[in-house]
Amino acid sequence: ISPDGGPTAGGTVVTLAGEHFAAVGTVTVTFSDVPAQVVQRDGTTGIVCVAPANVAGLADVRVRNPDCGEGALLDGFLYVGAPTVTGALPGHGPADGGNEVAITGTHFVLNSTPTVSFGGTPAHLVVVESAIQIRCTVGPHAPGSVDVQVENPYGQIGTLSNGYVFDAPPGVGLVSPSTGRMGGGTSVTISGSNFAISGTLTVGFDASLGANVVVVNSSTITCVTPPHVAGAADVTVTNPDGQSRTLEDGLTYTGWEGDVAP
Repeated sequence: ISPDGGPTAGGTVVTLAGEHFAAVGTVTVTFSDVPAQVVQRDGTTGIVCVAPANVAGLADVRVRNPDCGEGALLDGFLYVGAPTVTGALPGHGPADGGNEVAITGTHFVLNSTPTVSFGGTPAHLVVVESAIQIRCTVGPHAPGSVDVQVENPYGQIGTLSNGYVFDAPPGVGLVSPSTGRMGGGTSVTISGSNFAISGTLTVGFDASLGANVVVVNSSTITCVTPPHVAGAADVTVTNPDGQSRTLEDGLTYTGWEGDVAP
């Protein structure tokens, strides 16, 4: 039987291969006793039919010749219900994407590659681990709450409204003061947006990290600059989820008597 599965709504065009199908007369095909529509016969070895609607689960497929001779393939066709999506863990992640998410629900089709999307953005590395769980990697999307959607190979779709939140990346707008000593040790305040209140946030000055980083609130950070050669340094804020943004030439290192260049 090819294909050997389809939606409970029916309508799947199925090819049956076998032997001793009657070449003339009325041949009846049933899926768990529900008649199918026969649309084509290929001699005594092939039948093309349209699967009828049926309940979810395995169905016996039977072919009956006009003389009442019958052949059956037990559990030959799998009726699949429309998928449902009940959760996504974790329920949020970086707008830059790249994090792994487990999607829970029902009627996921094993040994298949469904289409999974977050707010319309396709996920990748999709793996159906069981009929109730899919694991995938999220793609990038604008910040905010989005629907999580799973479409199985038979075109059936399940949706969890507002099932996932894309977290906004940090924004770096200003460093005050804008100059610091080459030897480091300058206390600066960084103003911006979407700084993570919990977790380990880092502040980089080119390749070196600042010390004593304190997230005052989602728009203010204080820290102490590291040593650096004279000149401008990019200032990069990285949230715990790995999202980072950079203010180019955000701090200028200057030298004067008493400073020690690294």
